[in-house]
Amino acid sequence: MSEGLVLLYGIYNSLFHPLSDQPAPSPITTPAGTPHTPALVQRYIDYLKDRYINKSPILKEKVLKVRPKEFIHLNLVSNAAQEEEEEEVKSQCLLLQLHGDVTAIKKKRRPMEMEDIGISEDQSVAQHILVEGSPGIGKTMFSWELCRQWAEGKMLQDKDIVLMLQLRSKSVREAKSLSDLFHHSNDGIKQEVLEHITSVDGRGVFLVLEGYDELTEDQRTEGSILNKLLIGDCLPKASIMVTSRPLSSDSLCPEFRESVDQHIEVLGFNDEDIKSYVEKACQKQPQILADLLSYISSNPFVSSVMYIPLQCAILTALYIEKWKQKKGGLYAPTTLTQLYTDLLLSSLIRYISDHPVYSKCKTKIRQLSDLPSEVQEQVWKLSQLAAEGLENKQFIFDSIPCDHMGLMQSAEEELVIGSSVSYCFLHLTLQEYLAALHWSRMGSEDMVRLVSETSLFPLDTLVRDGITAGHHWPALYFLSGLTKLTSVPLELLNKCLKAAV
Repeated sequence: MSEGLVLLYGIYNSLFHPLSDQPAPSPITTPAGTPHTPALVQRYIDYLKDRYINKSPILKEKVLKVRPKEFIHLNLVSNAAQEEEEEEVKSQCLLLQLHGDVTAIKKKRRPMEMEDIGISEDQSVAQHILVEGSPGIGKTMFSWELCRQWAEGKMLQDKDIVLMLQLRSKSVREAKSLSDLFHHSNDGIKQEVLEHITSVDGRGVFLVLEGYDELTEDQRTEGSILNKLLIGDCLPKASIMVTSRPLSSDSLCPEFRESVDQHIEVLGFNDEDIKSYVEKACQKQPQILADLLSYISSNPFVSSVMYIPLQCAILTALYIEKWKQKKGGLYAPTTLTQLYTDLLLSSLIRYISDHPVYSKCKTKIRQLSDLPSEVQEQVWKLSQLAAEGLENKQFIFDSIPCDHMGLMQSAEEELVIGSSVSYCFLHLTLQEYLAALHWSRMGSEDMVRLVSETSLFPLDTLVRDGITAGHHWPALYFLSGLTKLTSVPLELLNKCLKAAV
């Protein structure tokens, strides 16, 4: 990756694959052959621990050195029968998350520590755990941190194996059996692991199913290996933790939802976190830091944006970049749509400046129409890919139609024979923004069909329950910001409003 693309990629890694301030520990040296653990299984355990500590994406990009645990806030959601008042609290907390009022959320829930994960309220082992959080809140960061702390011997020490499965990865979405999930390059080790865990029905295994909202319909169907794990047909004694956006978790199979014995909510940054994050980002730049802190405290929109970790990282990076360009002066986005538009433009400008052909472009780029025509064409192709992905519930792509220009990341996975490269957008919210960019070019009839007839965000539900009702409400939020939904007839909006009242 060229230096010019580090901004966007670095934002992704700094929030979701952050670094500890301490140097990486040396590889795990746990002696093999501990009681009741076959030697080859112990080698697999050591392999996982080494991966979580030394070889995970946490170490890929040295952008901001932060300690993940310091920025992770968890609340325990009541597991009792969902009474009306509990449902009301859930709705209030969802709205508070969107508006960034983390302090108010904590007053409505019971705060919990990471060390309590896997322990039910009655102190028994929590076998089914559901972790929910809004887009960009840090669910991926939380999952990696949990695995790392297990590897370092700080939590979940009653578990022999903690296996994180990122549900968007190619190997997981194509998995047909347990053998496809418990990957290892040594077939002997993998076979020994499978025989061991199946012989004990998964006892001592902790599975992290990360990103349920990015799972395709095929993977959720009855009979899939992931569904078998969730309903207990496979490894019935294993502990399973699922992370998801709140609305997507509604589609979890009833067998899992009804047996959840620990329901956790990941919260965003509080005021102290925001200040700490900004201070780390502005190290050795006191004037920028002073201006940015003043800007945050005096701008209500910016204050609400900063509580979502992903948005905090984006705005901070853009502020620093634009402050340096202007040698002072404020960067002042007024909507979330503008923030992501500026992020896209900033990334593309850097891409152009590093490109051997486009770098000669002298045009001042202030909007997408100022981009070289070839770059514009690539943007439209990627936005179409993003839109088709959401419509088809696809978040991993085996091929892409053009240069991804730093807006996607690639991953190479080892297969039985050879290897395979797949691509995904840096974050699901970015894919939703680009999808909205594609839809914003639609004609009136297609726009009406999209917002009123598709399962992405049916308009009648939107009007009745608010913008959080759709499975991809950020995409509709961006679409509204880009178009004001001017292509949607007023009579349709009125009709939906009357039906909802």
